[in-house]
Amino acid sequence: MRRNCITRAITSFALVSALALTLGPSPPPQIAWRGGASSNNRGPREVASVDGAGRASDRIISCELVWTNKEDEGAGITYDSDGSLVLSPISDDNNNDANATKASAQVSLSLAAGDAIEPGQLRIRLPKHIFFTRDGGPSGIIMDVGVPPRGDYEAGQTGEKGLYYIEDGKGTDTPNDDEIVITNANPISDPYEMSCGVVWGASGYKAPGSTSAEHICDIQSGYSKKDIKAIAELEDSTGKSETVGTAPLAVSLTTTAKLYTMDLRHTKGPTIYLTWQDSWGLDRPDDADDYVYVAWSAHVDTAGNQKYHLTYNSEATAVKGGNTYKGDVVAWYGGKSTFGTKNVPVSTDDILDCKAIGRDPNELLYDVIASYEWVITLYRFPIAVVEDGKETTFECTTKVDLAGLDGAASTQTRTDSFDYLKQGFSYPPGKYGVEKYPHESYDIQEYSVLDLLRGEDPGTLVGSITYKNTTDNYGGMLTQETGTDGSNVEHFGKRSWEVELIDDMVFLGSERLLPGDYQFSNLSFSIPPTIGPSDNNRLEQEYKADAGGNYGYGTMPVREWQDVGVFVQKGTSTWEKVGTAHWTHTSDEDYAGYNRIDFTYENGDVVHSDALSIEIALPKGSMAVKLQYKTKAGYSRLPSNVKVELFSSDHVKGIVGSATSSTMLTNINSMRVLDADGDWVNKWSEVSIDDDALRDDVVNRDVEIYGENNHPQHSTGYAELTGFDTSSICSKVALKLESGSTIDNDASNQCAHARYGVLALSAAEGSVAGGLTGEELERYGVMPDQKSGTFYDLLPKGMTVDVSSVKAYAVGPNKIYELRSNTRLPEQEKSTTHRVEVFDNWRGSGRTMLKVKAACEEPSNIYGMDSSQNAGAYTGFLVVYDVSYSWESIRAYGAATTNHVAYMADTGDIPGGYLDDGGAGRYPSDKSWDKSIVGYFDEIDGDAVNQSRNMLFKYLGLEFNVATSTELTTNKTVRAAQDAAYGYETSVYEGNGYSYKLRFNPQKGSEQKDIVLYDELEGCVDSGHPDQWYGTVASIDLSQLEAMGAEPQLYYSRADRTTLDFAQEGNAGQRALDNPDIWTKGEPDSWQGVTAIAIDCRASANGGDFTLKEGQMLLPIVYMRAPNEGGLELERKGAVALNQMTVESQSRYANGDWNASLMTPRNTVVHIKALVADFSFTKVAAEDTSQPLEGAAFKLFSWSGAGNDPGTLVDPNNPGVDWALQTEASSEADGLVSFAGLRKGSYRLIETKAPNGYSLPTGQWKVEVDPTQADEAARIRITSIPGSGGSQPPAFAFNDAAPEGTTPHRLPNMRPMNIPSSGGRGTALFIAAGLGLSLVGAYVWRRRQQF
Repeated sequence: MRRNCITRAITSFALVSALALTLGPSPPPQIAWRGGASSNNRGPREVASVDGAGRASDRIISCELVWTNKEDEGAGITYDSDGSLVLSPISDDNNNDANATKASAQVSLSLAAGDAIEPGQLRIRLPKHIFFTRDGGPSGIIMDVGVPPRGDYEAGQTGEKGLYYIEDGKGTDTPNDDEIVITNANPISDPYEMSCGVVWGASGYKAPGSTSAEHICDIQSGYSKKDIKAIAELEDSTGKSETVGTAPLAVSLTTTAKLYTMDLRHTKGPTIYLTWQDSWGLDRPDDADDYVYVAWSAHVDTAGNQKYHLTYNSEATAVKGGNTYKGDVVAWYGGKSTFGTKNVPVSTDDILDCKAIGRDPNELLYDVIASYEWVITLYRFPIAVVEDGKETTFECTTKVDLAGLDGAASTQTRTDSFDYLKQGFSYPPGKYGVEKYPHESYDIQEYSVLDLLRGEDPGTLVGSITYKNTTDNYGGMLTQETGTDGSNVEHFGKRSWEVELIDDMVFLGSERLLPGDYQFSNLSFSIPPTIGPSDNNRLEQEYKADAGGNYGYGTMPVREWQDVGVFVQKGTSTWEKVGTAHWTHTSDEDYAGYNRIDFTYENGDVVHSDALSIEIALPKGSMAVKLQYKTKAGYSRLPSNVKVELFSSDHVKGIVGSATSSTMLTNINSMRVLDADGDWVNKWSEVSIDDDALRDDVVNRDVEIYGENNHPQHSTGYAELTGFDTSSICSKVALKLESGSTIDNDASNQCAHARYGVLALSAAEGSVAGGLTGEELERYGVMPDQKSGTFYDLLPKGMTVDVSSVKAYAVGPNKIYELRSNTRLPEQEKSTTHRVEVFDNWRGSGRTMLKVKAACEEPSNIYGMDSSQNAGAYTGFLVVYDVSYSWESIRAYGAATTNHVAYMADTGDIPGGYLDDGGAGRYPSDKSWDKSIVGYFDEIDGDAVNQSRNMLFKYLGLEFNVATSTELTTNKTVRAAQDAAYGYETSVYEGNGYSYKLRFNPQKGSEQKDIVLYDELEGCVDSGHPDQWYGTVASIDLSQLEAMGAEPQLYYSRADRTTLDFAQEGNAGQRALDNPDIWTKGEPDSWQGVTAIAIDCRASANGGDFTLKEGQMLLPIVYMRAPNEGGLELERKGAVALNQMTVESQSRYANGDWNASLMTPRNTVVHIKALVADFSFTKVAAEDTSQPLEGAAFKLFSWSGAGNDPGTLVDPNNPGVDWALQTEASSEADGLVSFAGLRKGSYRLIETKAPNGYSLPTGQWKVEVDPTQADEAARIRITSIPGSGGSQPPAFAFNDAAPEGTTPHRLPNMRPMNIPSSGGRGTALFIAAGLGLSLVGAYVWRRRQQF
C-alpha cells in the first residue's frame, strides 16, 4: 500500500538543519561539529547545563562559540596560543585592512529530539558590543548576523529557515549590556543543529542623539575583552528553562600611528622674497627691509588609527662665498587633510598668501585621525646673503616627530636646498610663432564626409570642420621707448606693435578650393574662467620683476588688452570689416572669472560672450578671414576658432570622386608682425610650409600679395576626410539596484539579487553636424536599421531570472552608464515591445538560457547623433532584468560567476558582426569571451544555413561576496521557469518547463557513502489532493555531482508508480538497482512513461568509493515538462503534482562504524495552469474618456491558418477557412468588454456595432496573445489594421498604472464627422511595454571608443 505524502520530513533518522555564515571573499567557514572543534576555528569549548526540572536538560547536546577570522599576519589578524583573537589593524576601517577591524565568530547549537519547541522558546543570546572606548562606552556595532532581523522575516516565505534575531536592551539606559537574541519562528521537534555567523565591528557605534560615530582611535591600544560568551536558553511547556553557556572567548585590539612619507620643498614663484609682503597677514617689523625671506613646506603623510601629536623642528641656512648665515623663523603655518576634511591645505605656491600664517604647529593635537599633515615655515636672512652676480645656496632641514596617544612613535627628517643667483636686467629678444590645427586635436579624422559629399545633391551644405588658429608672439622688444638705451625695464611698454592673421587657403587633396566650394561661417574666441596660461585663451603679459627681484612675464589687467578687428573677403573682393572684439572686466557673476568679450558689428549690433566663449557669425560667402590688433604687451597670444563649411559642388565632387578611402582637407593661415613704424619684422625669404604638393600654390599666393621673397609665417592644419566609421558593440554591466548597491543580500529569502543591463548597438559615426535618419543611412549604404533583435543570456549555474522584471529599450550607449549611477530605470523614447522565453538546462549545460526578443514599433529605430563635432546615427536595444543567486548556489558553485550573452540582429549583416556557425573567427578573440562555452551558442537560432554576420557577444564576471546563512539539510525543492527561486510549491503553465532540485547533505559531524538518490516522479499521493497530474522528464543535470568527485550512474523505471514506495525500509527489493523488474541503467530513448529515477553515487571518478564529507552537498537537478493538453480542466479541479525523494546511504560519526541510513524529506507541490489569458477593455467616449459607452458589439476571430497572421482585414460575415469565430461580446453600462480564456495565438477584433450616437470604425485590430508573458503589454499586444481607404481605427490607450481590479485598456468611439486617424504610432501607445525613455541631450559617438 502506498503511503501518503506529508508536509514534514519522514526519516529513519532525523533530518538535520544547520545555518552556516560566510563573509566576503573568505572561504566557507569551518563548522564546529559535535565531535570537536575544527582546526581552523579558535577558542575553547565549554558546555554547562542547568537542569530544567528534567524536561529540557536532555535536549541541549552542545552549544559552542568559536572565532572564524582567517589568520593573516600581514592583514593584522593573528591568534594567541590560548586561542585569543588578536587584531592589529594598520590603518582604520575605511581602508584595505578592514578585516582586522572586525571580529567574526560562529555559534553552533545541537538539540536532541523531543517535544515540540514552540516559536520563541529557543533563544541564543550574544553580546551586541564587544569593543569599548577609553571612556567605557561602546565603540563598535554588530555588522552582520547570519539570520535576518525580525523585521525582515516573513513567515511562509522562508520555508524551514525559521530563525531570526532581535535586539534586547535589557531594560536599561546603558547600551553596554545590550544583546542580540537569535530565536526560532517555527516549531522544532526533530533533532536539530544550527550554526550561525556573527560579525562585530570595532567602530561605528553612534550614541543616542549623536551625529557622529565612534572611531577605532577612541579605543585604547592594547584593549582586550576576555568574557565573550553565547548563552542558549531553552524553555519548556511549563515555562521552565535550561541555560547552556559557551566557554568565554577573548579578543584584543592594538592601534598604531606612524609617519608614512615626508616631503620638504621650498616655495616657488618666487623662491625668494627680496622684500616684505603685506599679503602674509603679519605686522610689518621695523627692520623688514634688512632681510630677504624664504619659505619651506614640510608635508607629512601619516598612516594609522591612533591619535597622535606632531612636533616640527626646523633650521635653515644660507651660504654665500664661504660664509654661512642662519635663518630666523618669522612664522609657522600648519594644516591637515582628514577624513572629515576639516582643513584643506592650499597649494605650496599660494600658501604665503594665507592670512592665517603665524599659527603654532605644536598646538596640533588632533581629535580625529589625519592622513596628511603639512607645515609652512617662513625664514628671514640678512639682506647681505644676496648680491648681484653671486650665487647663494639656501638649505633647510626639518625633523618631524610623531607621538601617539597610546605610545606609538615615529620620526622623519628631510633636507631641501636650492641655488639663487641675482642678475641684472636684460630684456629678452623677440620670438614670433603661429599655429593651426583642427579644433580638438593635432591629428583628426572626419568620418562620413566623403560619403556625404558624394551622395548629396550639388551645392548642398554637407557640414563643417573647425580649425584653431593661435598667434604666439614675444614682441616686447618692439615697445622700447625711442631714445632710451633699454637698460631699465621702465624703458619698455611705451610703443605699440601689430599682429595680422589671415586665413584664406583651403585645399581638398592637392587642389585649392574655389568660391562655392566652401565658406568661413563662424569665428569664435574662448574666454577663461581665470586668466592664465591655457592655450585656448587670449593672454597679454608684461615683462617685469616679481617680489623676489626676478624678471619674468606677468599677466596684464584685462582692461589693458587692445581690441581685435575682424575682416572678411568674398571671392577676390577687398577686405570688409565685420566688427570689433573687446575684452573687458565685469562684476557680473554670470561671467566666469569676471571676464567678458563683447563683439560690436559694423552696423552697431552687439553680442556678448557666455561663460566660456563667444560665437561671431560671418557674412555668407566669406572666403577669407583676417584678425588685426595692436598691443604694448611683452607677450601676446590670441587663439581663435574658425569654422569651414563644405559644399558638394561639382568641383568638390570631382575631387572626391577619385578619392579611395580618404582625402585631406588642408587649411593654411598666414601671420605678419609689424612694429610701430609699420615695418614687417617676421618676414621670411622662403615659404614656411613642408607640404610639397601645396607649396607652389602658397608661393604664388604670397608673391601676388607681398611680392617676390616676401613670405609671412604659415601654419597648416590637416583633417582626414573618410566615409562613415561603422561599428557594433555588445556591453553588459551590473547596474545599481534601488539600494544603491550592485548586489543586495536578501537574508529573508537566503539569496543575493543583482540587476543586469545588456546593450547591443550598431553605430555609424560622422563628423558633420546634423543627425542622420534611417532613410539617409539607406541612401548612403551605411548600416541597416535594427527594428528587432534577440538577446540570449546563458546564466551561471544556480542563477535564476525574474521574468517579470525584464524590460527592453530602444536606446543608445549613454543610458547604460546613466543606469550605473542611477537606481531608476530609464524612460522609453521609442515604443518598444519584448517577449521572454526561458530554457532550463540549455544544451545540457546545467544552466538557464534567457531569451529576450526586443522590437521597436516605430517606423525607424535610428537615433541621430548630433553635436558641434560629431554626428551620425546608432540603432539597437538595451535589456534590463533582475537575477537571484541563492546562498545554496554560492555554496555549491562559488561566489564568482561568469555570465555570457549574445545578441542576434534580425537585419542581416551588421558592422563588426560575427557568424553563429561555430566556424573560425566565430567569436571575439579578446578577453570579452570565454572559449569554454562556445558550443552553447553555435547556430543559436536553429538555422544552420544562416550565414549573416549579425551576432555580437559579451560576458561579465560578477562576484556575490555576501554574508550567507545556508540551511544544511537534505530536501527537495521545485521551481517553474518563471520563478526567481526554488521552493516547496509552485505553479506551471501546461506544456511549460519546471525543475526539481534534489539536495543531500551529511548530518553534522558525519560523512556518507554508498549514496543512492531515488525520485518517484510525482508518484506521491495525498488524501488532501485527490486529483493529480504527471509531468515528463526533459533532462537531468548531474554536473555538480561530477564536480564533487562522484561518478554518478543514472537508472530509470517504468514500473507502475502506484506500486513504488522507496521510503519504506522493508522495500529494499524496490531500491535494489540490479532488480531488472524495476530498473534499467542509462538514459532512456524516450522519457515518456518513466515513473522513477535513481542516481547512483557510490563510485568516485578516481575508481574508489565516493564519500561525501561534512559541509559538502550533492545537488542534481531534474528538468520536467508539464502536459501539453488538459491544463484548463486540471486547473479547475485543483490537480497537483506531488513529488518526494528518498536517499539511501551509509553514514558514520567521528570515524565510528558505518550504519545504514534511509531518509525521505518533505514533498513538493506543483499546481498546473491553463495556457490562457483574459483580455478586457473599457469602451469610452473620445470627447470624455471617463465616460463609459454601452452597446458597442464586437466579434473576436482566432487565426488557424498556416504560417503567420497576414495582418489583413477579415470579413466578419465570411471570414474564410483560416479564421474561426472565437466569441462575441458587448459593452455593458460600465463600458466593459471581456474575452476570457484566450489561448496563445493571433486574433482579429472587429467592432460590429457602435454605441448609439457614435460612428462605427472602418478598421480592425490585430490582437496577439501570449499568456506566458508577465508584462501586461507583452501578454496582450494590439496593432491597428487600416480599413478601406487606409483609414485607421481609434487607438487603444494603455494605462499600466490602472488600479487593481480595473482594466488598463480603453478604446474610444468618435461621434460622426469627428474621426481622426489613429495611425501606427497611436496604437503603439498600447503596445509599449509600459516604459518610457527620454534621451537627455544627443549622444556623441566618440571615434574609436570601446565599450
